Amino acid sequence: MTTTSFESHIKSPEKTPLRQHAWRLLRGSIYLILEAYAIGVLVFSLFVLIDRTNMAVVEILKTGFWVGLWTVIPVLLLTLILHFWRISALLTLPTLMLGAYYVPILLPDSIAPPATDARKVIVMTYNLLAGADKADVMDETVQIMIDSDADIIAMQELTRRAIEVFEVSEDLLALYPYHYFHPEQGNPRNAASGQGIFSKYPIVEDNFWIYDEDIIPILVIAPGYVRRVSHGHQRSVIDVNGQLIVIYNTHPFPPFQWLGGITFEYFDEEDYSHRTSIQDMVERAHSETLPTVLLGDFNMSEQFTEYGWVTDHFTDSFRESGQGMGFTYPAGGFGLLPELIRLDYIFHNHALRSIDTRVLDSDSPSDHLPVIATLLVE
Repeated sequence: MTTTSFESHIKSPEKTPLRQHAWRLLRGSIYLILEAYAIGVLVFSLFVLIDRTNMAVVEILKTGFWVGLWTVIPVLLLTLILHFWRISALLTLPTLMLGAYYVPILLPDSIAPPATDARKVIVMTYNLLAGADKADVMDETVQIMIDSDADIIAMQELTRRAIEVFEVSEDLLALYPYHYFHPEQGNPRNAASGQGIFSKYPIVEDNFWIYDEDIIPILVIAPGYVRRVSHGHQRSVIDVNGQLIVIYNTHPFPPFQWLGGITFEYFDEEDYSHRTSIQDMVERAHSETLPTVLLGDFNMSEQFTEYGWVTDHFTDSFRESGQGMGFTYPAGGFGLLPELIRLDYIFHNHALRSIDTRVLDSDSPSDHLPVIATLLVE
């Protein structure tokens, strides 16, 4: 007994320092990792607050920053549990930014009920995806439109093959007897340039245009290979029970091309086209004296300078009467992740008010989810 006790007595001190050393090593490693994270997030937070660069690559990085800022919460909790007070202090500004940005978005809004005699119109925007225009796939798109019960549907990336399906859908045409289609324009223009509109009410005026090279230069990618960096745009005037409403259906050219994964292709001409298209559309729509809706696939997030240009004159319907983030792209998400960016918007001028705006969480054949808003004429 004495021998055993003596052996136990001399072995136990050897184990305790080993455990302590391992714990100190682990704790030190965790500290370094969290410190590097905190410094990185703090530096990027300051950059987001200070930077005013109107360049798509920078603006998309800012978009990713706001999505990824949620990671501050578990990291901050871990630093508090481990008593890493210095790192907790470094995370103070990012945590305040997270709350200031997301709390107003996620809190429920108080929407005044409409008057009993208020004029109401339901509008929807839907990027159909030019490559999803085969007949069997388009049947799903047609059903989404019918089920939406929207009064007006504005479409982007409308192709001739999609129109062929629409024209033989008796249910769709019975529901929307008024329409104007402007399909893709062919080479050297792009397959995503088509626009169109369905309406339950008479369309009394309709115009379609693509910006030419006098406004937006053609991009020369290689000798003999040019790309027209302008999609189509559409203006329609619709008679909703005696009230004329102007609809601008817009689709600015993407400011850069996503090639998959983390690979992008950037040209100054595409970014310039995106800015110029939105600026021109805002000027046109702002000059209207009638109730006006500006909607479509804007190929921008709320972190883009162009978003500020629009909201200087128009109200973002989703931020007025929607709930949550309103992400619309990519439909179905990235693998296990949900949609992570908002590209599709419905804006309106002061003559209208939105009382309900939703992203239709459908099994969309497109890479975009449709957005639908109920608007009142004030």
